[in-house]
Amino acid sequence: SPVSEPMLGYSGSDLCAQSLFSLVHPEDQRMVEDAFIGTLTNHQQSASTIEFRCQHKHGYWVEVEASITNLLKRTELRGILVIIRDISPPRQDEERIR
Repeated sequence: SPVSEPMLGYSGSDLCAQSLFSLVHPEDQRMVEDAFIGTLTNHQQSASTIEFRCQHKHGYWVEVEASITNLLKRTELRGILVIIRDISPPRQDEERIR
């Protein structure tokens, strides 16, 4: 998606050439893998939402929230839909308030 470039610094073709898991912070890796496994084993279309850190192309970490939806049973799609949004600015605001 074109939205990924300003958020993570990667073009759509850059992201297609690698696994999302390669961008996940090592401390968050297991949680993200578990969320994907849970989504794959859930045969309904309900989405699971998780928060984790993704590495920006310039090396720093971006806090994101991802919604993962199992669409494997939808014959026109047959895939997993992942929608990611940057939650870094609200997190930084929370830190300043603390």
